[in-house]
Amino acid sequence: MRWGAGAWLIRPVLKTGVLRKVDREFESHPHRFFEDTMSRVDCLDGTQRELIEDALEHFPNLEVMADVCRVHPRTLRDWRREKHRMSYESLKRVYQHAAIPLPAALRLLPDFWHIQEATRLGGRRRAQRYGPPGTLESRRKGGQVSIKRFQANPQRAKALGFVLRKRIKQPRKSALLAEFVGIMLGDGCLSGQFQVGISFNSKTDGAYGTYLQNLFRALFGVSATIQRRTDTNGWTVVASSRALVEYLQVLGLVCGDKVANQVDLPHWIWVRRNYQTACLRGLMDTDGSVYRYTHRVNDHTYNHVALCFTNHSMPLLRSVECVLRASGFSPRTHRYHVYLNRQQEIERYFRVVGTKNAKHLTRFQRYLRYSGGSGEVRESG
Repeated sequence: MRWGAGAWLIRPVLKTGVLRKVDREFESHPHRFFEDTMSRVDCLDGTQRELIEDALEHFPNLEVMADVCRVHPRTLRDWRREKHRMSYESLKRVYQHAAIPLPAALRLLPDFWHIQEATRLGGRRRAQRYGPPGTLESRRKGGQVSIKRFQANPQRAKALGFVLRKRIKQPRKSALLAEFVGIMLGDGCLSGQFQVGISFNSKTDGAYGTYLQNLFRALFGVSATIQRRTDTNGWTVVASSRALVEYLQVLGLVCGDKVANQVDLPHWIWVRRNYQTACLRGLMDTDGSVYRYTHRVNDHTYNHVALCFTNHSMPLLRSVECVLRASGFSPRTHRYHVYLNRQQEIERYFRVVGTKNAKHLTRFQRYLRYSGGSGEVRESG
């Protein structure tokens, strides 16, 4: 017999010798195996049965006709029962062998016409039986591989519409980084997983807002913008970077409400004295204030320059007091405030600790001029 297009379907059950014969015939005449699997006759309305029965009158039996079609007799019977659509090549071969003309009005389906619908149904059935393809772990690994490839080729990622995580500098621990931590513990906030914000007063701290922008760039290599508001003087310096948020958490900062979390200085700040001093500067520049302290003695009014740190996190208040005492100052604590009232200590604070907030320095110098350098202004009662 001649091997038809369906021969490869029964290949696993054939003996070894026959398999070798099939393989040799496939290598030399591959078209014999696939020429019958292409376009199909679309007439499953009784017409296909009539076509086969008309052609069968010219053959001694169905088996001979199947041999001409190069298919198994059972396949031909299925075609006659219109269980499947008949191959156009087989129909043409039968009619040529019988020397009868093919009907002119035959509708043919193109090659692989059923693939799209078959894959859709197969995919749906597979999902019903085994669940969605892949697992959470495999999809996570696949996403990580894609991210690495896009990071290696940012231009391609941008062309495909993917937004990559910003790469930031991760500076070593330093006095400047300790100052930034102090600023964050004062007026800073980690908003969720993607943003770092520091609030400031646009009227009194405008220059300090610019300093904060430059600090983000110098430390982490990221650009920070100022979110301006028309209904209030409270503006915010914002840097959007998930990598930055994660790095600041590693440094000891926490997301969310600082008062609810009762934040404190990270442990690494206590390692060096200059870290403590820089962190104190950041705290005072944000949550600190310079003001004129007035009191009366024997009908005389005395004005002094005073320095106050205010915060509702009790561990942080105790740490600020501890740093001040370790630096030789004499702080006084009352509820949510830590005070420095001695004139000489305040002058020494601005010499030793210093400030990056021009508002504090301007007020201190102005009050110092009023006191004539002694810290006291005697006024008549």
